Amino acid sequence: MKKYFSILYCLAALAAGCDDNNKEALAFDLSTDEWSFAKEGGTQNLIVLAPGVWKVSEKPDWCTLIPEGAERSREVKINCSANTGKKREGTLVLTCGDETRTIAVFQQGAYIVKGFPVEWLFTADYYATGKYTNAFVFDNALPAEIGEGTISYVQDAANTRTIQKVVGTTGHPYLSGSLTGDYWLFQIPVKETLPAGTVMHIKFITRSAAGAARYWSLEYLDNESWKPISAQRTAQVAGESVIYTLDLVTDLTGNKRVGSDNAQIDNDFTLSAQITAGNRLQCRLRCAADIACNGENPNTGNHRLAGAVGTSPIISVVSID
Repeated sequence: MKKYFSILYCLAALAAGCDDNNKEALAFDLSTDEWSFAKEGGTQNLIVLAPGVWKVSEKPDWCTLIPEGAERSREVKINCSANTGKKREGTLVLTCGDETRTIAVFQQGAYIVKGFPVEWLFTADYYATGKYTNAFVFDNALPAEIGEGTISYVQDAANTRTIQKVVGTTGHPYLSGSLTGDYWLFQIPVKETLPAGTVMHIKFITRSAAGAARYWSLEYLDNESWKPISAQRTAQVAGESVIYTLDLVTDLTGNKRVGSDNAQIDNDFTLSAQITAGNRLQCRLRCAADIACNGENPNTGNHRLAGAVGTSPIISVVSID
């Protein structure tokens, strides 16, 4: 459990430690027994309360103390280097005479997990190669450019409308004919177990034409059921309540021009259940209502996953609990 001294107590203790007449008045102690650093590293302060000479007898090799020893009480700075690997922890040990005090040091990792990040690339150059056209129109499985994964479009069993799948000259996959329950499906094979509590991140841009579906829901599969990735909202459509997470009218960026401005998906989400190696991480963007951005029903316009270099879909691991 962390412990903290009050500012007044620390100041008083430091003053006492600098007074030769009070040299034996203090017990050897530290202002905390636990430190946590972000993956970027950084500097934190420690107050050492000591009646005599103290020194650092053990420390992680990724930490530096300034100074590493002194006589009596003083403030110490601990510098932690950036972490490009997984979460790490160590122990800092200070001694004063026959006494020792320890601090547990933790640092967030860069979370390099096998198989992540996974990134797609929607550009005019990709349209020219025909790679995505064939994969989407005929195979319904857009392959990732970095890592392994696919994007497909799944029709709800109740939707018998013909779905027209296209990859435009911009490289964007789009389609017409979406109805409630249809969804874009992102699938990534998991090569290293993702435990419950793992924080993931999904980012992409999307838009609908005026005559295409307005309300969508961003979700992930927790092995048994689909759960929302972002905050759920409710709208009244034709006298019924629609639960959604994305509104392709009000959630657009820029000037909010339907059909040309995009909505930005940029969300962390925490896995509520473990996904073991050999299984799949699945996310989806599901059509939540048969109402178009212009209010018409049924919707018949085009809906797309947009993007370019830097804005095409990407799914990554943020942290592992």
